Amino acid sequence: MIEIKCLINKTLLVLILINISVSYSQNNLIDTVHLREVVIESNKIRNFAIGTKIESIDTTIIKYFNNNSVADLLSRQSTLFIKTNGMTGLATCSFRGTGAGHTAILWNGFSLQSPMNGQIDLSIIPVKVADNIQLQYGGSGALFGNGAIGGVIHINNSKFYNKGLSIGIINNIGSYENYYQDFDFNLSKERYILSLNIFNHSGENNFTFKNIAKYGYPIEKLKYADIKQYGVIEENYFKINNRQNINFRLWYQNNNRNLPTTMLQDALYGCNNNQKDESYRFSGEWQRTGNIYYSTIRSGYFIESIDFMYNTISPNAKSKSETFVNEIENKFILPDNHLINLCISNIYSTAKSDNYEKLKHMNQLSAIASYKYNNIKNTLKISLNIREVFIDNKVTPVLPSIGIEYKVFKNIIINGNISRNYRVPTLNDLYWANDLYSGGNSELKPENGWSEEIGINYESKIFKLNISGFNSVISDWIIWLPDGSIWKPQNISQVWSRGIESELKLQNKINNLKINLSGTTSYTLSTNQKTKSDNDMSLGKQLLYVPKFNAQGNIILEYKTYNIIYNQTYTGIRWTTADNTESLKPYTLGNLICGKQFYTSHFQFDISFHINNIWNVNYQVIEWVPMPQRNYQFSLKINYNKSLK
Repeated sequence: MIEIKCLINKTLLVLILINISVSYSQNNLIDTVHLREVVIESNKIRNFAIGTKIESIDTTIIKYFNNNSVADLLSRQSTLFIKTNGMTGLATCSFRGTGAGHTAILWNGFSLQSPMNGQIDLSIIPVKVADNIQLQYGGSGALFGNGAIGGVIHINNSKFYNKGLSIGIINNIGSYENYYQDFDFNLSKERYILSLNIFNHSGENNFTFKNIAKYGYPIEKLKYADIKQYGVIEENYFKINNRQNINFRLWYQNNNRNLPTTMLQDALYGCNNNQKDESYRFSGEWQRTGNIYYSTIRSGYFIESIDFMYNTISPNAKSKSETFVNEIENKFILPDNHLINLCISNIYSTAKSDNYEKLKHMNQLSAIASYKYNNIKNTLKISLNIREVFIDNKVTPVLPSIGIEYKVFKNIIINGNISRNYRVPTLNDLYWANDLYSGGNSELKPENGWSEEIGINYESKIFKLNISGFNSVISDWIIWLPDGSIWKPQNISQVWSRGIESELKLQNKINNLKINLSGTTSYTLSTNQKTKSDNDMSLGKQLLYVPKFNAQGNIILEYKTYNIIYNQTYTGIRWTTADNTESLKPYTLGNLICGKQFYTSHFQFDISFHINNIWNVNYQVIEWVPMPQRNYQFSLKINYNKSLK
């Protein structure tokens, strides 16, 4: 009955969207407002995330990572800690000492986290799905909802009208029998855009490593780490008239991978695990712009399924979730530089699993109000946000946030932000069926806490410096603990995260040579302030796998059609026991990319060569999980461009 009702709601919403588009198209064809020829993007970050640290990944670098995963990109181009279980294993992200479930990952504003475990595997999200990627640090629960405690990863698509025809082919060959193929088709006319991308990736990932878990440290070859991945991304944009746009997006992806064994396991027949992930993601959005009023209606429908096989001989564990998102948003521009945004959002999720007794569901209804003010001189910006959430018709505490930016001098801005945040227990936390080993807890409360940050920014034409300090306390942190002989999730921990971050950028041009230098650092203390018992040795200790210090830097040289990018990362000590008595050594990795472009009248050829882990470092991100040493990639991209004007 629930599925039938959900299907009816989906059909009604599509009809409403079509009806609105047609009616406005008929009534407003005489509009003569001239807007920039670009698809309008969500501007919540720009308008209402005042006072938070926002970092954009350089588009030049994104271009060279099109064949890689988002996990690969962020591990090299940010100070976020990417906790990866090998080349094809689960990869999750940690902002400012929080957990993987405390990071919101948004695709064009829609959450990608699974309603079952509150996470998404960054190792299977290709960079190719994004035109731009932004990292928003700190709590943003009032703006972006559930899970936005540590930070938000914004994966966005943006397309321009009237750009003509573009057809591209990418072929990539890498070490360990990794092959990547990609086909791009883009047709951009005055009132219509069609974008189609088809990608395919396969790899054996059978690299050699020193097994330090065995006597004599023998050199072994990794087994059962192969992957087959393919997907399609289609985007359609329509300009109904000069005031209205509508878009539809489809993202389908299929992943079939063996999960690599650890150094402690014997990689023999019967010891490998296999996981198949399949996802369908649909979204539609209608936008109307005006002189003082903007309106947006958005809808998304996501299907995620997982088929996990343990040790090749055990029965498969299957799960499937569906998420349906509806949002109505209205923005009002008031006199004297005041801006108000009102939004109603509803997220309805269902899930079925071999580990649930029956189909489970959750509904989150949110009302969000945002306000922004900036003075006439544009030296002062203030934002206020507030969100009220009803979870299965139960009221939760109000989530407020306030941010401020003030230009002290011409090149110096100080900023600050305070926010309250939350994370709803996942369906696994609530409804995991009781067996001999584990069970869910339907009495769990949402995690909640406050985050604060303050920063100072200096920016000139060639130099940029940002220093930020942050503080966060999360209460009712959910952890799985023994309850007698059964493991159950409980609201036990309170975690205190604090630290300081810095970002430095320097750019200059000498004749035809462009030089860009950048670096970021992060020092984070994330300690357990509350435990189940007074004898718990984890009290006051750094959380597992949260490095205190991370750093990353780039040297980018561009000379005419030549490019060189050198990247260096440092990951500090990670504790592997709760009492901080055992740890993994710090490591530093270097990566080099060399590229060259060739141009003809309609064709562009891009050639690039990558050396990953150029210094051949032997390291572990997670204990006993081998990682590849020096390896290589070669990429060729052929692009055809033609103007249709």
